[in-house]
This record gives sequence, C-alpha cells and structure tokens, in this order.
Amino acid sequence: DAEAIRELAAGRSVATQPFNDELGRVARNYYFAGSFVQYDPIGSDRDWDRAASRFDYAVAPVDLGGSLTPGNRRLFLYRPAALDAAWDAIATREPALRAEWDLHVEGRTLTLLRDPCEPDHTQAGFFVEAVPSGAGDRLGERRDLAFGQHGVRFGGKCAARFELPDEPLAGVRTGQRQGDLPPVWEASLPVEDASFPRGASTWRETATAGSPVARGPFEVYLDGRTLTYVRDGCSGEDTADRFFLHAYAADPGDLPPERQASGFETLDFWFRERGVHFGGHCMAQAALPDYPVRSVRTGQYDASGHLWDAGFAPDAEAWLARFEAATASEPALRARFDVYLEGRTLTLVREACSAADVADRFFVHVYAAAGGGREAIDFWFGQRGVLHGDRCMAQVALPDYAIARVAFGQYDASGHLWEAEFALPAAE
Repeated sequence: DAEAIRELAAGRSVATQPFNDELGRVARNYYFAGSFVQYDPIGSDRDWDRAASRFDYAVAPVDLGGSLTPGNRRLFLYRPAALDAAWDAIATREPALRAEWDLHVEGRTLTLLRDPCEPDHTQAGFFVEAVPSGAGDRLGERRDLAFGQHGVRFGGKCAARFELPDEPLAGVRTGQRQGDLPPVWEASLPVEDASFPRGASTWRETATAGSPVARGPFEVYLDGRTLTYVRDGCSGEDTADRFFLHAYAADPGDLPPERQASGFETLDFWFRERGVHFGGHCMAQAALPDYPVRSVRTGQYDASGHLWDAGFAPDAEAWLARFEAATASEPALRARFDVYLEGRTLTLVREACSAADVADRFFVHVYAAAGGGREAIDFWFGQRGVLHGDRCMAQVALPDYAIARVAFGQYDASGHLWEAEFALPAAE
C-alpha cells in the first residue's frame, strides 16, 4: 500500500526506532505489514545494496514522490524471511570464537553476529586487522569500518560481514572503538591453522580441566602433546612479545642435525599465530614434537632477554619418581645445589628453584687420582637437567677412572658465580 508507506515515511507510525549510522545521518526503522522498512533521508541505493548483498536479502527502494524530493527520500524494504534464513545458515554453526560478538570465519569472510542486539551495540566503529603469514611482530593493516556499510540490525539481532585480504594470513583481529580511544572490545584468532580448536568457551573448559604444568604470567596446561597457554585479565600488551618454546629431546639423535649439539628444538611463535584474545582472556596452543621429550622450557622474550621463563617435564610422574630416588639418601655436599652421588652418577638438586637459578652455564671439573689431570664437563642446565615446578635436578655421568675430587658450580662471562667441591672417597 503506497499510501501507507508514505505515512510511515512522514513519521506517522508508532513503530519507529531511530539510530545514527556511519555518516552521521539519522535513519528510522519501521516494522510494517510483516516487513522491515528503513527510511534513509539522504542515503543512496549503492550503500544499502552493498550491505544487503552480503546477506543475500532483498532491498527494494521505493520512490516516495509527492512532497518529498525524488532521489533524496527512499524507503528500503528488507524481507525478514530472507534475513532469518541467512542468519540461521551461519548461527547454527559453532563460532570460531565467542566474544562480545560471535565470530565466524569461512574462507575469506569474517561474519560477526550478536543476539540480542541494541542500537548502542553498533554505535562504535568496527576495525578489522588481518595479519599476514610471516609478519612476525609487524601488525597488519587496520581498516576502520562502519556497521552501516557492512551490517544490518533486524528483529533484535545484528549481523555484519567483512571481507579479508586474499593472501596467506596468520590471524585476524577485530573489535570496536571510538576514534583513537582504547577498544570497547577486541578479539583475535588465527585463520589458517585448521587444527585450531573452535568454540573458545568449550576449549577453555577442556584445556584447563587439570592442573597447570607450569606457572608464570600465563598458566601452561598439557594434554597429550598439546600445550595450552591461558591468562585471565589479559590485554594486547601481554601478548605483544614473542613466546619461546624449547623442547629438550630425551635422545638428541631425534633432533635435526643442526640442533643436536644444543639438545633442544626451537618452536618459538607469535601469539597472533596461535592464540585468541577476547573478553579479557588470552589463550594459545602449541604442539610438542612427536619424539620423546625429556623437558620443556617456555616463556616470553624481547631484545633485552627472557621476560618470564618456566619449565616442566612432560612425563611428570616418571620425573618425580627419579627425583625421589635420587634424593633418598643424604647429600654428599650441601651447597647452592645439593649434590648426591650414586655410583658414577652425580645429581645436582635445588628446591625452591627458578629459571634464574639455572640460567648460567654449569661446570663439573673431575680431578683424577693418578697424575693430577683434570677433565671439564661444562653444560647448559637444559641439556642435562629438568626444571619442573619449583624443583631443579640435573645429572652428570662421571668418568670410570679413579677420581680424587670433583669441583662444580656456575659461571658467566665475568667468571665463576659460585663453586664447591668434595673428595670422592669421602662421598663414597
């Protein structure tokens, strides 16, 4: 009924819902005869056609004519059945991430859904930042986008779609902000890693069901070969620095040839490549190698060095059994590290131990009983030891020949930091 529609446009309707769109103009929404009507005082067919085409719903501009200037007064008729069908096709799938809006990624399309949705939820502008693969610490190009150009609000629900660049991507970050103010909310997720779990709320409950194997600014959980990093009360600054992940092989022969001397494989990563950030929570996942891993060291670092550092034994039960067995007797010597000797196995142990206590290189000097010769066995703690929780233990095999005494300690570029020694006969 054209006359009834003109009455709606003239404001003679009880079903009005004013809001401001991205151009600062005032528009009004109407529900009339089972259809959703938007009255755009100075809009264009192009704006709304572009928005509508993203959701495959019909847009019917109606020239009101009469006292209104043709071309400057239009009604756009959205058919709710098509909108509902488009919504259901997406909303019935588990989102890639649940934040203030549900995030769905399919191909190169990022879709945001919110139900229920009020006009205030679309007032702040949206931003989308696509992070190219191999970008390292570089941020992707941020695009500031208006809801009115990419979304629609209908039936108490809101939906918006954004196209991502057609290039290999590590992840995408999105949210809403007013100008240059801090984001009202923000979320990020990887888009290329097909193994990344979907449904962040379910994932978090599953990943954190047990006790963490390591604690720092992030709690670290282990499930099989999968590590999960979790931090609550988390901001973008907390995830800006690179994560390090060093897996020490039980058998160095399992490592790539170039890593066998160091004893560990480097699996470092950027959070944006492996993690999600939403609602004040940060979570990331990384996989350990398939070969047997004796110990793991992980944390974050920048140009100044390690910002935090934690370690653990993947097979914690077996490691704790070895620890208890090695420390069952009285130590041969108590020093900064207690020393235990069983046969030709020298064990260094420290309780209340931190990553800082094992950061410097160790030395073990073995003095032969005959001839006075000395054999030096220097090593990094990770090559022979395990930091698990707040306990450190490293083991060294002593030579088979007769030994007069053993000296041991740690050193850096300035010299010995501490040292101690004991006579082997007294220890025996």
